[in-house]
Amino acid sequence: KYNVGSPHLCFLVDDIVGDHASLTEKGIRFVGPPAAVTAGVNKGARAIYFAGPDNLPLELFQKPPVVAT
Repeated sequence: KYNVGSPHLCFLVDDIVGDHASLTEKGIRFVGPPAAVTAGVNKGARAIYFAGPDNLPLELFQKPPVVAT
């Protein structure tokens, strides 16, 4: 009845592009480049999944920029 998605550990980062590049150089396998979140409460954020120990899914997440009002 309820779809909880994929349980995983998520790391909040400030520079997802730089962290992706640094970790890729160290041999971390990512699903793809950082992807923009295009809808919902996290619209404007960026996220990326990668394989952790024993291929467990892990995620890097960068919050959307704060928009001044």
